[in-house]
Amino acid sequence: MTSKKERTHSVILECIRCKVAQPEIKVKKEDYDQWADNGRLIQVAMPYLSADEREMLITQLCPNCWEQLYAPEAELKQFNVSFTVKDVMSLPSWRHGNNKKLAEKFLKQHHNLLSESLRDEGKMFLESLVSTWEGPTP
Repeated sequence: MTSKKERTHSVILECIRCKVAQPEIKVKKEDYDQWADNGRLIQVAMPYLSADEREMLITQLCPNCWEQLYAPEAELKQFNVSFTVKDVMSLPSWRHGNNKKLAEKFLKQHHNLLSESLRDEGKMFLESLVSTWEGPTP
């Protein structure tokens, strides 16, 4: 492992999204050059950096902005969609009146299909949003 004393090269970046200056990242110049100039994988060239430091060097996004833009699917709870028995029974095509047990059975039987379909529909919608978004130029 590379000690901090050996890391004499300072990299100072500003997040390209929020424009906040980030803490200095200290690296060995040779390691940095292996990554930046020679295409070596950053985790191989500089294994002593934290995941956040590596991500900052790669994307120039601070951890907060990266999380907002690229949070893992499991963490995007605000986009979690689920249906209730009431949702099913309120549909005009539901022909079983107020039979809650039947609506629950329907939801249980079709949960995976609904989740898959919503995920696919959501990805298509997301793609249409991304394709028309005029965000900052990389």
